[in-house]
Amino acid sequence: EVRDVLMARQLKMAGHGDAVKRKHDLIVRLVDLVPHSVDHTRPVGLGAEPYRIPGATTLPHMKAGDPPHGRTLIVGDIHGHRRALDAVLVAVRTRATDRLVFLGDYVNGGPDSSGVIDALIGLQRTHGAICLRGNHDDIFSAALATEAGMSAFMMLGGASTLESYAGAGAAAVPASHRAFLGGLPLAWHDESIICIHGRIGPHESPDDPPHVQSLWGSVIGSEPHASGRTVICGHAAQRSGGPLDLGNTLC
Repeated sequence: EVRDVLMARQLKMAGHGDAVKRKHDLIVRLVDLVPHSVDHTRPVGLGAEPYRIPGATTLPHMKAGDPPHGRTLIVGDIHGHRRALDAVLVAVRTRATDRLVFLGDYVNGGPDSSGVIDALIGLQRTHGAICLRGNHDDIFSAALATEAGMSAFMMLGGASTLESYAGAGAAAVPASHRAFLGGLPLAWHDESIICIHGRIGPHESPDDPPHVQSLWGSVIGSEPHASGRTVICGHAAQRSGGPLDLGNTLC
């Protein structure tokens, strides 16, 4: 059931400005997904591209960066849990007019990393989804290019990801997935928020953030960004099941 594979919480935006309340009213986090509670069979009807969210009318011409007409939905680390991703998108009643932002870490951990990437590629096509780079995605991309990168990837749980490609390993990763991983940006922002996987310093530009800190930086001790925008990040697991609210940063 949905409650077994996801946690979706309404974010209370009081104190973060009217613009944030109006446009960014929902943060969706995938928290503490228990592998044995997830059916490893991909959902019927949700495995083909382009991705179709049940009940949504797709906008094939909507591209990343276009003005949204509805909510901004921000999804944290998915880590190979395709069924949980599907469940979240259904549970929040995703509409074609929503802007979807994913904070990275799509692979490693769950049984269907390849299915997660398939879904995200489809959502880019149908909904202009914005997909950011996480540290696990970064290392997976490097692993596909070098033997040294593969060694580091396997130390971070890469075996489950490679197994999701029909057990055929790196050679089975299609060109579309390689291009997806190679093209992931480090950050995205609008007039009121900055989205990033790890951390951004108070005076660093979201258009060109430092690579290592963006992927591996800790939210603890984050300072307010000089732009006045609220920073929304992933990377750090929130055992409470809800977002960590530091006032200037939400994780």
